[in-house]
Amino acid sequence: MPVVHRDAAMFLDACERLLADGCAVRFRAEGTSMLPTVADGELLLVAPVRVEDIGRGDILLCRCPAGALAHRVADISTIPGGSREFLLRGDGKLGCDAPVAAADVLGRVMAASGSGRLRRLQGPIARLRWRLRAAVPAVRRTLLTLSGRTTAVP
Repeated sequence: MPVVHRDAAMFLDACERLLADGCAVRFRAEGTSMLPTVADGELLLVAPVRVEDIGRGDILLCRCPAGALAHRVADISTIPGGSREFLLRGDGKLGCDAPVAAADVLGRVMAASGSGRLRRLQGPIARLRWRLRAAVPAVRRTLLTLSGRTTAVP
């Protein structure tokens, strides 16, 4: 079996060049920080995106100190000078990542495929699915409080 050596800098440079030229890129996700939306080993399809077109709920591929990061936009702010900054969070994480400058955004994750099925991760239906999934824990806590229970029943 051949040994595959991963070079994060080379991967990021290739993605950046291809996306800047208007091409989409596809690669395998590594890690579990985006569960349940994206599982480890699924293929992600990333397309170029204009910074002005990015909204809350989008999943971005960004350059960060540790390498590439594909997480969801939790908040957007404008910093002094007028450029935008994005606060990202993995769907399976409790806290947000360090803010990401607009210059470090490489593209927007459009779809994921695992077990032969392509799932759209961009667009109104994908955002609605994400919002509903994100609301479940709060609704569950409210229902438990109203029922007089303090912990979930298996």
